[in-house]
Amino acid sequence: MARNSQVKAVTPISNDQFASAGYDNTAKVWTRLNPSAHEFRELRRFIGHTGAVYAVTYIQNCEKYPNGALATGSYDHSACLFSFFIGKLVFIEQILQQMIIWNFETAEPIHICKGHIDTVNVVKYWSERDVVVTGSWDNTIKVWKSGVCIQTLVGHTGQIQSLLVMPDGHTIISASNDTKIIIWVDGIAIEYLDIHKQPVRSLSFCNDDTFVSCGNDGKIVHWSEEGELIKAEHISNAVLYSICSVGKIDNKQIVAVGSEDRSVAIFDLEAFTKRAVLIHPKSVTCVSAFSNGDIITACYDGGLRIWSNDPKRKQGNEDLMKQHEEELQLFDLKQIQLDY
Repeated sequence: MARNSQVKAVTPISNDQFASAGYDNTAKVWTRLNPSAHEFRELRRFIGHTGAVYAVTYIQNCEKYPNGALATGSYDHSACLFSFFIGKLVFIEQILQQMIIWNFETAEPIHICKGHIDTVNVVKYWSERDVVVTGSWDNTIKVWKSGVCIQTLVGHTGQIQSLLVMPDGHTIISASNDTKIIIWVDGIAIEYLDIHKQPVRSLSFCNDDTFVSCGNDGKIVHWSEEGELIKAEHISNAVLYSICSVGKIDNKQIVAVGSEDRSVAIFDLEAFTKRAVLIHPKSVTCVSAFSNGDIITACYDGGLRIWSNDPKRKQGNEDLMKQHEEELQLFDLKQIQLDY
């Protein structure tokens, strides 16, 4: 599937839906055509920004947002909060055709958060505090409640690239172009982690109370949640744009890393052994994982691709793989895919 413009960020909503953000100034929600389909189609388009949308995050159904919401960050220096309603999918079998009927309302922003003086590059929803946390190219982190800034965190000397919000409701972890990772508790910087020697691009939680980072120096670094170094490994001479935890496979923690070199590498985090390489036509800007272990990637060619290691979900996708191989041939690339 494709957005027809460069994609900057993706976030899962469920195993059958996800949201994307890109340079066409919009965020979009995509849905699987039916439970057994390999193809996703655009369900909803969120319009409200006047610049490229760099970040998107999903807010699950809660008392405040009973139908869920999306938070976005943009080049226009603002963050938007969109509330939306997605009706139930109705399948109508008609011989060889299938009609899909959706009932949904037009999405409109319910909060526009203005206060940053440069691009809002990352947005997170902190459910434990019912706040939105943003990171900007203005080197600051802001905490928002109902559209109002209630706290600004100052300490980085470079653009904020990635954020993690901890379930304790007190701790934020940030990564920046200044090469530092900072651990904040109640708005105060308590740890500066400086093993990266170039800008830090991405952070991700693992499901064992640890987190990982990657950046321009080609390193993957594994940390305890307190900021203690577990292991660091140089894996590439290219910029590593994005990292995400895929979960455990064969009792081993697996991460996926999207790179400037047009690949997504799948690693066993303990041994740092490469289990798969997924080649793309252009640089991979974002990688994220569904709860079922499938991986979604965003690429500079405007394409959104979903990869699975599940034999059942692999079945019947021969046409998609053929199309992907033809795309790679245009760039004189070959697909490499190993089971992970």
